[in-house]
Amino acid sequence: MRLRPRSVTLLAALVAGGLTDLVIIVPRVHYAYRSVPLHAMLETTATIIALLTTILLWGRLRQRQRLDDLLLFLAVALLTTTNLLFAAVPAAIWTLPHPFSIWTTVCGSAAAAGLLAAAALAPPMKLHDYEKAARTAIILIAIGLVVMGTIVGLFVDRLPVGLDPARNPTAVGMFAGNNLIVASQILIAALFFVAAFGFTSRADHSGDELLLWLGASAMFGAFARVNYVIYPSLYSQWVYTGDVLRLGWHVLLFVGVAREIQLYQRAYAAKRVLEERRRIARDLHDGLAQELAFIATTARGIADSDSGNSGFRQLASAAERGLGESRRAIASLSDQRGEEPFDRALVQTVEEVAQRLGTRVVIDAEPAGRIPQDRQEQLLRIVREAVTNAARHSAANVVRVQFTNGHGLVLKVEDDGVGFDPTATDASGFGLVTMRERAAAVGGELFLSSAPNKGTQIEVVIP
Repeated sequence: MRLRPRSVTLLAALVAGGLTDLVIIVPRVHYAYRSVPLHAMLETTATIIALLTTILLWGRLRQRQRLDDLLLFLAVALLTTTNLLFAAVPAAIWTLPHPFSIWTTVCGSAAAAGLLAAAALAPPMKLHDYEKAARTAIILIAIGLVVMGTIVGLFVDRLPVGLDPARNPTAVGMFAGNNLIVASQILIAALFFVAAFGFTSRADHSGDELLLWLGASAMFGAFARVNYVIYPSLYSQWVYTGDVLRLGWHVLLFVGVAREIQLYQRAYAAKRVLEERRRIARDLHDGLAQELAFIATTARGIADSDSGNSGFRQLASAAERGLGESRRAIASLSDQRGEEPFDRALVQTVEEVAQRLGTRVVIDAEPAGRIPQDRQEQLLRIVREAVTNAARHSAANVVRVQFTNGHGLVLKVEDDGVGFDPTATDASGFGLVTMRERAAAVGGELFLSSAPNKGTQIEVVIP
């Protein structure tokens, strides 16, 4: 069963919001319970999950090399580092909440929430050198943490505590924290809400399952901060509803990343199967098929030169039948595009055409999963025709192929060649009529843009 991103995020909002309403409306349900072991267990679990998630997100960044993945990795890494250095370690040193721990944690969390919101809203832009970008960003964040810690440390005696540590948290009441801390938590909550809606919207359009879980987890993170606004949580000996919701944010995020790994393993296994089938097809073509073709040609030549020798004629017929069977087997083993994700089939098709025609191509294809067979077949035929035209007629230095899977399917093929005047050229000579018909057959539309000496761009849009 395919999960709907909006439904999952709405369910997360109902659960997190329901828990928040419960502790506000029902007096017998406390928002804080004193339990040092439980608090330690929650913090340890959250830290371990956060560390594992950070490592897994780095793997996603290495595979996709995109800006939004870099921002997501940095957000989770910064949040993990902040909680570990400025919350967990100080809690082991100071029995009561210390202003240094309070303010560095709040500032670091605000920066991480900003990166998370940016990751939800960032375009799926490919990074030219993701390692350099990640290295630079990590260095800047590390410098920022040092500067922040230094500034807070210099003014720590002047900074107010969030709450009076001598008071019982259950007797403090609502909105009892320092105004600046409350404002900071409101800002963090707002950024988490932005991230939740952004990830959910993108998951709706792209089908990326990780974004689905990110939307739900960010909703838990947002309501955790709402709880911290209502009931400030600054005590290491106490467990608050906000702490439980914050753990929910980590758990759902980890579920999303774990699902990503599972899907990647399945795709990798399918890719290995396809590669093996193609290897067998190549072996058949280079070995058995070539030998059968030689036998058929030789036997047919002997039979034609000696009309009375029916044995050679039968041998030639048998070899030709065997050659036909081997060719059908080769075609069946080689043509597996309907069984693999479209973006991989697209890359393979374009590379095959480019290699055959000696054309340089640059491909940028978003992950698409499997799309309906009729759409996949028509799009692959269109891109094959478009790249062939560019290679044969445009004298292009490079042909760029781009596929996006956001608001519908969008396929672009553009070159830097000589171009032409579409109004003065017989379009059928370039296969444009056929390409338009193929696009229309699957409910899409083809757009052509070209001018002399300005290259050509063909864009197919399927809503």
